[in-house]
Amino acid sequence: DSDSTYSREPNNGNSDIADNGGTDTVDNSNANSDTASEDNANTDTSQENDDETYSRNPDTPDNSDTVNNSGSNPTESRDNSDVANGNSNTPEPSGQDTPVANNGNGTSGETPQQQASNQEESSTSSETDNVSDRVDQLEAAFTQEFQTYLQQQFVTKRLNLQDITERTRDIEQVTGLKTAVIYVSFVPQPMNSEANACQAESAPAVDRRFGYTPSASSNCSPEDNQQLELVLITADGEAIQRRVPNAIRAKVLAETQKFQRAISDRRNIGSTNYLDSAQQLYQWLIEPLADDLEARQIQGLMFAMDSGLRSLPIAALHDGDNFLIENYSVNLIPSFSLMQARNPDIRSRQILAMGASKFSDLQPLPFVPIELSTITDYLWKGKSFLNENFTFQNLQEQINQNEFGIIHLATHAEFKPGNPSNSYIQLWNRKLRLDELKELGLSNSAVNLLVLSACRTALGNEDSELGFAGSALQAGVDSTLATLWYVSDEGALGITTEFYRQLSQVPIKSEALRQAQLAMIRGEVSIANGQLNYGDKSITLPPEMAERARAKNLNFSHPYYWAPFTLIGNPQ
Repeated sequence: DSDSTYSREPNNGNSDIADNGGTDTVDNSNANSDTASEDNANTDTSQENDDETYSRNPDTPDNSDTVNNSGSNPTESRDNSDVANGNSNTPEPSGQDTPVANNGNGTSGETPQQQASNQEESSTSSETDNVSDRVDQLEAAFTQEFQTYLQQQFVTKRLNLQDITERTRDIEQVTGLKTAVIYVSFVPQPMNSEANACQAESAPAVDRRFGYTPSASSNCSPEDNQQLELVLITADGEAIQRRVPNAIRAKVLAETQKFQRAISDRRNIGSTNYLDSAQQLYQWLIEPLADDLEARQIQGLMFAMDSGLRSLPIAALHDGDNFLIENYSVNLIPSFSLMQARNPDIRSRQILAMGASKFSDLQPLPFVPIELSTITDYLWKGKSFLNENFTFQNLQEQINQNEFGIIHLATHAEFKPGNPSNSYIQLWNRKLRLDELKELGLSNSAVNLLVLSACRTALGNEDSELGFAGSALQAGVDSTLATLWYVSDEGALGITTEFYRQLSQVPIKSEALRQAQLAMIRGEVSIANGQLNYGDKSITLPPEMAERARAKNLNFSHPYYWAPFTLIGNPQ
């Protein structure tokens, strides 16, 4: 398998994650990807009644999917001590309607038209209060979850709905993109429904590729039956809440894992077997808000995700015609309260590009030398260091002595289950642990963006997802661009080259990534005839690199190559 030899995968075959040992499992007895397709039958009702299926009418009194969520916390029913610490501080919604004046005779003393008008205003006010309280809960729970896992207090104030609206408006003014925030979480269902309840399945075999062991429990937990909820916030101050029928945690996470397996397996590069899952997840996560996004002409989406979804390659969700990235720029945020707010023009800052092409106990990365030289010779002003010069001491000295805006590290990196110290970035002579990133002093430097072009997270594992999504926080930078799985060495060269070309023209990180991914999809980035082609430019590869790429017959349009690249943090 020539791909495995020169892919950004540290060991041959599936042994690269054997050390996970199936620890820190996703407690999801319905996580068998073979059963996910059976669950799709429940989505057929969406064709019968869009309004009912997606609860687009929050005023419908008999609809259990209304905005009243009874103050449920996205993590309140979990037995996870890492999350429980945040629940005691979670505000509870009042659930009270705005009072109407009474004339002492049991009526309002107003005309029927006035009463109807007041009732409508009261209902609207109550719904707005409910959504506002729900946003408070989500911010509290997500913020505390990351701070507990990363063992560090990052913020002293949690943002509320008004704060988030104002910050979103600021982002729009800087980027010129109509932007929305989407919270994706699971909440207890308002009533039990046999149609929605998960059914116990026999446990599948251990899947060591993704670092977890599916639960062998014979009973579904209450958490498995929690319902998917979406909350949309826009710069105009409006917040929209949707409960998605038939989308319970067990089903959504099973479909997510099925999607992850299909799209990240290099053996499937010639296949579209990921499309069914990509479209099902789109119907659950995006379609319920599609009309709202279109009506507001939204162009950029910031996702704050619940556990189990933070390693979802959201850019590759599919509406039947297009990938999500073809319609929106996207990025992941831990919570809005944890997002940095600096807005420098990154084009005026230099880049520090460092990496390693050979390792004592990991797979070589033969394209790293040309990746580093291409960045600093053709794309961005800065410095590059390779192999023996890629040390912690040199990295720290360069950051302290220069005003770099971007740190680009082309090397193996792992976001692993368990303690943050288990996750690391591989330097030349040692591993830089995730909990050591703060020692680089990036929070006190000009560094705005950290790029990890050869990293991987144990997909579906809650701890590794927290490390992946919290990497920008731990590093002390505004944003991190990282990969969910090991892409090919050639693919990383192609997309990072186009990303920096785009970033030099449009200094918006999320949009630069989007344009680079679109270029991959359209075939505008390729390796052919001994050259790396990107945009209207080309770079001649060393003969041995050109031959290796030719033998693989690369097709960068497959999402395996571009979908793992995820921007975490500030999109600006």
